[in-house]
Amino acid sequence: MVEITSERTFTGHSKPVVCCTFSTDGKLLLSASDNDVLQLWSSNGTLEHTFDAHSNVGAACCFSPDGLHVLSGSYDMTLKLFRTDDGALVRTLRGHAGSISCCCFSPDGNTALSASVDQSLALWRISDGKLKRKMGGHGGTVLHCCFSPGGEYALSTSSEGGVLRLWRLADGSLETSSIHHENLVSCCSFSPDGASVLSASLDETLTLWHLSSGDMLALNGHTSYVLWCCFSPSGQHVVSASADHTLKVWCSKDGKLAHTLEGHLDRVSRCCFSPGGATVLSASRDGTLRLWNMVTGESVCTLLGHEGDVLDCCFSSDGSRALSASQDATAKLWCFMVDVLSVSGAEQSWRYGFS
Repeated sequence: MVEITSERTFTGHSKPVVCCTFSTDGKLLLSASDNDVLQLWSSNGTLEHTFDAHSNVGAACCFSPDGLHVLSGSYDMTLKLFRTDDGALVRTLRGHAGSISCCCFSPDGNTALSASVDQSLALWRISDGKLKRKMGGHGGTVLHCCFSPGGEYALSTSSEGGVLRLWRLADGSLETSSIHHENLVSCCSFSPDGASVLSASLDETLTLWHLSSGDMLALNGHTSYVLWCCFSPSGQHVVSASADHTLKVWCSKDGKLAHTLEGHLDRVSRCCFSPGGATVLSASRDGTLRLWNMVTGESVCTLLGHEGDVLDCCFSSDGSRALSASQDATAKLWCFMVDVLSVSGAEQSWRYGFS
């Protein structure tokens, strides 16, 4: 197995970096430090802007689909929209009565969702910052929210435990609410075609929910909290990350276990598929990231360099780079000279280097 170190380290934060992401074109990188600042970087390592208009920045941040704006949510109960070209604050979105736990843009970039401690989900119009509607009824802090691929629906989870809510955004009505788990839902997402929903829970299980039929598949096998989950780009597989030190790959059609990915020495906090779906990237409290071959289920590369819990990770849209965020107050950029994400038949070629 290959071991590599990062090409570039971003050291502008003074507290743990809890969130990181690429702009769609991969030219800009965003890092957020809990209760600290939000920073925008170019891929060559230059700090472009520090966004510090919040009194306390939280872990909620994202790029707009066109990369022209950044949205951030804060403990100060507001969201702020910034321009990426000059770092200017465009507007402040006010309407929540509690800190912001999650935010995201719609696929077309015209609206945004925010989740809050005030037990509500809010839909905002980006052009003028107007609060279009608030969706209540949650039994606790709204922890996670996401748009469907078409932007017509939203999914939310809260601290009340086990419940997923599906909202029709045209009128803010609750399409359905269903108990999927026996403990808090840590993560949820739509399949690429919007036909299914995946959820992970502290009850050690995942659930696949087929929306048209209402059928649910329980994915059992982890022996501790399931902390993260996501669909492959094709929607044919899902991957889960757990406090039991493993990841698991499942077939989304029938819920059967395809691979158990073993190698991390501590809990696995995050995971994501490469854009081509042939590779999985994982981040762990053991201070490392790993790349996994989806064909064989083997760990083919360990990414070394962080000095603390790796809290977040993501691929660039072309799959040539990865970004990670850590408790050691840094973000790291990992570059692959050759596309390690392509697959030919059942054989995969792995080569690593730095550009």
